[in-house]
Amino acid sequence: MDKGDSDYMAMLNNPTINPGPKQQQEQQSISSSKSRDTATSFDTLTSACNNIKNVSKDLILVSESDESFEWVSADWTKTDLPTAQEIINLGWVDQNASTLSSFKTKTLDQFFEPMMDETNDSYNQAKGFQSLYKTFKEAFNDKSGQVYFFGQGSITVLVLGIINASGSGRGRALAGLRSLLVQT
Repeated sequence: MDKGDSDYMAMLNNPTINPGPKQQQEQQSISSSKSRDTATSFDTLTSACNNIKNVSKDLILVSESDESFEWVSADWTKTDLPTAQEIINLGWVDQNASTLSSFKTKTLDQFFEPMMDETNDSYNQAKGFQSLYKTFKEAFNDKSGQVYFFGQGSITVLVLGIINASGSGRGRALAGLRSLLVQT
């Protein structure tokens, strides 16, 4: 067997990329056990949700599994972004990735910069990620958003910020996108 064939077989047998039926069932039950869009609706949040979903619908997080993005939101009373433990408590992190030892963060700029680079864009997504970055900045009123990474190998990625109701409206939500980055 040549190297290309053995690499392909290794990928097929990798449980992170290609889990067995029992693992798939467990993963689906964990993923579907808790809704990830629970914030009480208000105009600014609905608008941000529609804009972010629209801009991100054709984008994928390029990795060994090329995953799409999923909208997440929750009511949020604080003015600060969440801690890792608060995100885990929201149920937005898969059980196998919810350890604080494999947790890190990046700024929106650090996360999006390489994906917005048109000179290194083999998936033709740079313009889409430029639009998504701009849409996040608008939704978060240019306040800092944060990108959270949980896990090793199979990494839950959350791009989050706080969205406030405009005018005299009441409401605040923690919201953004969730995806999976597979690096084995």
